[in-house]
Order: sequence, then structure tokens, then C-alpha cells
Amino acid sequence: MSRLDALLELLLSPRSFFADRDIDHHFGRAFAAVLVVAVVSSAAFLTMGWLFAANVDATYERTVAEPWDEESCEQYADMTNETNLSGTPENCALSEPKTATVHASDVVWDAFLGRVPLVFVATIVGWLLIGVGLHVASAVVEGEGSFGRTLVVTGYGMVPSLVQTVFGVVAFWLAIQSIEFGGDPERLARQVERLATGGLGPLSVVGAVVGAGWQGYVWTGGLQEARDLPRGGAAFAAGVVATLLLLSSLL
Repeated sequence: MSRLDALLELLLSPRSFFADRDIDHHFGRAFAAVLVVAVVSSAAFLTMGWLFAANVDATYERTVAEPWDEESCEQYADMTNETNLSGTPENCALSEPKTATVHASDVVWDAFLGRVPLVFVATIVGWLLIGVGLHVASAVVEGEGSFGRTLVVTGYGMVPSLVQTVFGVVAFWLAIQSIEFGGDPERLARQVERLATGGLGPLSVVGAVVGAGWQGYVWTGGLQEARDLPRGGAAFAAGVVATLLLLSSLL
């Protein structure tokens, strides 16, 4: 079976996918799937940063040096004389604050770039936390099997989250087309907050629902095999976790 066929089987017929494999020996491949999701999610986050920065055509002035008062300059002069140093600090030569022009697009890009490692690590941590949730929820309905088997199912079940990622990028791009971004940090921060708290529109909601539902479907088939559960019990455990993830992404 080719990798494409295996992927389609995972997404469309998850119980058959897990039934045909030795789950106990698939931890490495499941972890590889999580890494792929982490890399794609990080790339999508960077793409949103690039789109955002490309739409911010504004500058503002930032203070880089303040003039010192006379007493501070005299104290500095006395100190340099005692240590045989020379020179006058730039601050003493200023009559008013010195400013520099800052491109808001550079600030936005740096902010997104600095958070890429957080997105990557959060995906890995999320895999473990979701695994705990699935293991506990399936234990409530008398599931059997090791936590490692649950992590394998959890990891493979994160692949459909890429659908939500694609929807999110498209929704973000559409949202920023209708916003005239401000040229000062305060206004820019308010606009970013607006996007982060539901300003992406219904498309992002559709993506979240589709992604969570698809994940729940894959987890259901996986838990049936990995935790020896009937379909109803597996669907309950997977549904509880998928619903919590959906609510957390929408709030």
C-alpha cells in the first residue's frame, strides 16, 4: 500500500487503518505525523505573519534616546575625569528626545517570527495532553490498552487538524483585506486583538468544526482497536475530547 493510499485509509476508514497495523509498533510513525502537523502549523503561522506584515503600510516614530538633565551630565563628567576617560554621552548633546522611524510591518513580522517556536512546541505538548484526555475518557467507558497505544491513535488523529489550518489561513487572508491597519502601536494592537478574538469570520468556524469532527471520526476508529471499545464507547470518548477542542478554538 502506498503512502497516499494509507493516508486516505486513515482519513476515510480509520478503523480499517488501525486494524491492519500493529499499533504497539507505530509510535515512531505517529510521532512523525505529529511533527509534520507541527511543521505545517508553524509554516501556516509564518504565512499569516507575512500576509499581515504585507498589509501594514505604516510607520511611526519611536524614542531611542532622551536628553539628560544638567546634573546627570555633570556627574558623568566627574566620573570620566576620575577614571581618565573622555567623551560626552550623546544624551547630553540632545535638546529634545531623539526618535527613529519604525516600520510597523517589521514589528509585526518580528512578533510572528518570535512565536514560531511556541507554535511548534505547543503542537507537541498538545498531542500529549490530548492523549491524556482520550485515555481518561476511554477509560470511563472501560477501555483497555496502554497509554502508548492511545498516543499512537492521538498522533494519527491530529492529521485532519491540517484542514482547520488551511481554513484558518484563508480566513485570516480574507479578514485582513477589509482592515486599514493603523500606524501607531496602540491601534495596531487593538486590530490584532480584534482578529484574535473572532474577527476571522464564519470560514474559520467552519474550518474548526470540520477539523474537530474529522479528528473525532479518526479517533473513534482508532480507539475501537487500540482500547478494545465498541463503536459507541469509542465515539463517546473521542466526541468529548473533540468537542472540548472545538470549544477551546472558538472561545
